[in-house]
Amino acid sequence: MALKLQLLTAIKARAQSELDALVLTTRIEDAKGELAALRSREDAGDLGDDGSKEIRDLQRFIQDASAKAGEEITQKRECLRH
Repeated sequence: MALKLQLLTAIKARAQSELDALVLTTRIEDAKGELAALRSREDAGDLGDDGSKEIRDLQRFIQDASAKAGEEITQKRECLRH
């Protein structure tokens, strides 16, 4: 019985980890879309100082979230090897 509980706990943890990675990936892709829209507005001269700040914030989020996703993928690969 204890072995089944451990197995289910491990499956749940892995499923949660996979879900978190998918959510993060979705957020990154959404941010990239927002960034592209803002850059188009910027190119058209239709973006003020707030828009420029939003561009910087989105770029920072994309960079940080992508690095985090990369670290999580690396950790998962290491766990699978062991």
